[in-house]
Amino acid sequence: ERFYEDATRILRALRFACQLSFGIEQNTWEALKKSVPLLNNTIMQEDGRHAYAIAREMIGREFLLGFVQHPTHAVNIWKEAGVLDLFLPEVAHLPTNFFQKTLETLHTLQRPALLAQHNLPAPSPTLLVAALFTYTGDDRRTHAHTTCKNLYFHQFGKNHFAHINCKDVFWLVDELHFFEEQDPAAMRPSHFEKKFCNERGQDLLLFMHAVAITSGKHSIARERLHTARRILEQMMKTICPDGDARLPHLINGNDLQQLGMKPGPHFREIKNHVRDAQLIGKIQEKDEALEIARHYIRINT
Repeated sequence: ERFYEDATRILRALRFACQLSFGIEQNTWEALKKSVPLLNNTIMQEDGRHAYAIAREMIGREFLLGFVQHPTHAVNIWKEAGVLDLFLPEVAHLPTNFFQKTLETLHTLQRPALLAQHNLPAPSPTLLVAALFTYTGDDRRTHAHTTCKNLYFHQFGKNHFAHINCKDVFWLVDELHFFEEQDPAAMRPSHFEKKFCNERGQDLLLFMHAVAITSGKHSIARERLHTARRILEQMMKTICPDGDARLPHLINGNDLQQLGMKPGPHFREIKNHVRDAQLIGKIQEKDEALEIARHYIRINT
């Protein structure tokens, strides 16, 4: 009866169970499961249109507040309650083996030993959300986009513990299998830096590693992942030789304009050439960078 009086109590009960990692009393649990359809009840607005009685934003909010603290428990309890079927059907309706792999991936992402290997204190909430869609097939980006949009996963600010960067969620699911076709050892240093030497790039490597462990299979992608981690470790020593301070770029667009170049796509190409040389230790001074730029200009004009 209490759930019928206020259906948001269903969401709060699930959230508290997730946050505190406990079960729900049996009678309450049975009543909760019977009340789940209330979450999709609609009401008529003044303009005659129907709207959900429980805002989708609230459903997303309550899910995230529990999920980011205890991901596997949250997914399990939402599925057992029948709520996952309503709001994350792509995950709820996975074949049993893929659903279990999803849970294993979420669990693996939180393993202290794995996090230590990647020098990370914890998986980001954004990465945890991306991991939900690991086994949803080639349409995983579409599924991620639909869920993030419908449940307002973007609703928390950057300083909130459940902040989700939805654009990074889409990027992570897109790039998960990057090493199946790309060899990190063959990447230009400047391109590797842009892709992996940042928070979302390190999230991606952790994501790849967790999925590889869950699969239990050896593959060329897994070997390339280990190569990428070695490159990243060495490159970060170059980029951040003094801890948090990042290695500054030696030239910028103003420098190129002073050499007589007009702004355009070639600016980026020249700066990438310079950054490549800087990252491998070939140059260290601005004069050396300008000489590379002049050489590039001479051979391309």
